[in-house]
Amino acid sequence: MFMEPSSYFMENGFNQFQCPLCGRSVSIRKFDPTEFDDDVNGIRFEGLGYGRGFGVAEKGSILESGDPVLALIGDRVLEISRFLMDAGILTQSMIASHIPVLESQAQVDEREELIDDINAALKPYYGDEAFENLFDASKALLDQFLDYEEEENKEDDEEVAVDRSFEDDDLHDSYIDSENFESLSVLDKEILLAERKEEEEYENGE
Repeated sequence: MFMEPSSYFMENGFNQFQCPLCGRSVSIRKFDPTEFDDDVNGIRFEGLGYGRGFGVAEKGSILESGDPVLALIGDRVLEISRFLMDAGILTQSMIASHIPVLESQAQVDEREELIDDINAALKPYYGDEAFENLFDASKALLDQFLDYEEEENKEDDEEVAVDRSFEDDDLHDSYIDSENFESLSVLDKEILLAERKEEEEYENGE
């Protein structure tokens, strides 16, 4: 991969940068970490003959070796992650997406049970659609709660409006005879009809 130096490098006359892990200077034009192995390898070089330089004779992973160099690399990677986070280059969510938090089997079982409970509660609204992770399931549950709360507030506002319209008997009767009457709940309809019946009985001296 051929990488052009950034404007910052160009403006400051830089053509290399220092690797924060190993400390070596690296040409920005040849730096391509996507080609690196996801491993820590030990390498043995040997001569290729007179005037031919050296080449890799052997290469192998040392991740399972327990060599002290691994702890040094780990400590340095943590420090690099820390200062990259301080600079806003890395975020916790970015790290979490690449390195999932380790859980015990009991924690896994508890989380799966919670997801199942949330999916069961949401089934009347989402049908057989099941959420596979706790984040999506919790978000859907919260959205459903907010929708329910909004509907409750709307009904409360409508009840207040109805109550105010009943302060005048003429408005009371006209509301019953209007199309809006059909939008009321069964209980509200029964209350209105009972009130009108009482008014008619009172007027008729019954």
